[in-house]
Amino acid sequence: MNRAILLIITIIIAFFYSCYGPKYRKGLTEADSIASVNPQRAMAMLDSIKHEMADAPENEQMYYRLLCIKAQDKAYIKHTSDSAILPIVEYYETEGDKNLLSEAYYYAGSVYRDLNDAPQALEYYHKTLDITSDNKIPQKGHLYFQVGNLLLNQALYNQAIDMYQKALRLYNIQNDSINTIYTLRNLAYTYNKAEKKDSSLVYYQKAYQLARQTKYKHVKIEVLAQMASVYIEKKNYIKAKECLSPILHKPDSIELSPDYCMALKICMNTGQYDSAHFYAKELLTVGTVYAKQTASRYLTELALKEKNYNNAEEHLKQFNKYTDSVKIITATESVNRMNSLYNYKLREKENLMLKAENANKKLILTIVISVSFIIFVILITYVYRNRQKLERLGRLRKQLYEQSEEYVRQNKEKIQELEQELKRTSDENMLLIERIEQQRADLILANQTAMRKQARNESSKNRIAATDIYKTIQDHIKKDKVITPKEWETLDRTVNQEVNDFKDNLYSYHRISQHEYHICMLIRLALSPTEMATLLGCTTSAISKARRRLQEKFFSDNGTAKDFDNFINSL
Repeated sequence: MNRAILLIITIIIAFFYSCYGPKYRKGLTEADSIASVNPQRAMAMLDSIKHEMADAPENEQMYYRLLCIKAQDKAYIKHTSDSAILPIVEYYETEGDKNLLSEAYYYAGSVYRDLNDAPQALEYYHKTLDITSDNKIPQKGHLYFQVGNLLLNQALYNQAIDMYQKALRLYNIQNDSINTIYTLRNLAYTYNKAEKKDSSLVYYQKAYQLARQTKYKHVKIEVLAQMASVYIEKKNYIKAKECLSPILHKPDSIELSPDYCMALKICMNTGQYDSAHFYAKELLTVGTVYAKQTASRYLTELALKEKNYNNAEEHLKQFNKYTDSVKIITATESVNRMNSLYNYKLREKENLMLKAENANKKLILTIVISVSFIIFVILITYVYRNRQKLERLGRLRKQLYEQSEEYVRQNKEKIQELEQELKRTSDENMLLIERIEQQRADLILANQTAMRKQARNESSKNRIAATDIYKTIQDHIKKDKVITPKEWETLDRTVNQEVNDFKDNLYSYHRISQHEYHICMLIRLALSPTEMATLLGCTTSAISKARRRLQEKFFSDNGTAKDFDNFINSL
């Protein structure tokens, strides 16, 4: 009988324990109660009782550690490791207060969310949903919202919409205005990403109307800004401006980079180029790399409209620089996304994660090998081209020197020295005499070759001067007229007839544009920069810049304009 009574008492105690769970000290329960509304104060309270936890029972120690993670999460402090949450999850799965297991799962999901591990985050959020009762409406609403965010980041838009709709229904039941607005906003954004822009605008309008009725003005501004972005994508710039104007007129509430970027696009597409120039310049200072890329592109367009080609060139260089940065960021984001791809519908999540992990390792290895190979090819190409450039530069200098008066003069001096040496050499030393004679003959031949080339160049110059096209060009100079396309063709034929393979020889050293080739032909005609500017219909300054570019192409930074002219005349 006594044993039966003892068993009944034990069962009753176990029943009450299971219903009400273990008791915790007041400091822990108070911190828990305010963690969602005032996480900073909750963290301060937890820190104040930290010294007490060393001697506390295990259930209180684990509860304390869970609350620390919860308060940090509510304070938007990013989790950087899963080392703190995993022992907590294991504890509540095996022996801890089962009423806290759902919270342990939820914050494990939040930790992996911050670690960009979508599969693990979804795993724990689904576990939380599985054990959370339907009457816990706030918790389920937050869960659906978080799962929706993860699916959105994985570009699983239809599944994300389904989760947001579930969260929206629960928030509406609670009359939770702020979370309803955020959910409507995210729904609108997801519909837009899914290319359902009309549905997107419907939800943005709902979010905006609700935000106007609340004290959360910053939320209204966020919704207006995102709505403006959708209107810009739809090319409805009037509506976009209506949404953006209230934001731009309140500079204290502006997120400069995205809002200025949208203002820039509106101004560019509505012909407000002065305002567009202002926003583009501002973005180069305050914008993200994406915004700076957009600003540089539009500044290039504006400069081209103004025919300010120097500014256009500078802005185009900036645009290319920012484009390279965006490509690097995009590639990194793509790799991260591939590393976290997850099919949340499959119930055998462990097998899927293992497959995904192996696939990601192969992908990373492939990317590393590919990038290394590309870098290697680029390096080899650079070395090869640099060597070719140096060799070409050496040939150019050698060719110019061997046709110069200085070369002929030095050779003559060497010939005289050899002749003097011959006089001093004994007739018996036949080998030395033969060697000196050979050197003397080589130098004489080199001089004859150089003088023949000089004579040939002078002769070709005289023959060109006697042609009809040359006379036409001289007449154009006097009458301030430009050369016509047909006359360019005639000049091209004439120059290449009188100077054998002029164009082929020139292009064998470096590829150049048609405009640059025209300048080279005019240099061959011994025309001045002013005369060239007249014939080409441009300024003398433009001719000087073009000649400087040609000089840099052929001689790098080591040559002069005179070197280039001598080179052209030597061909």
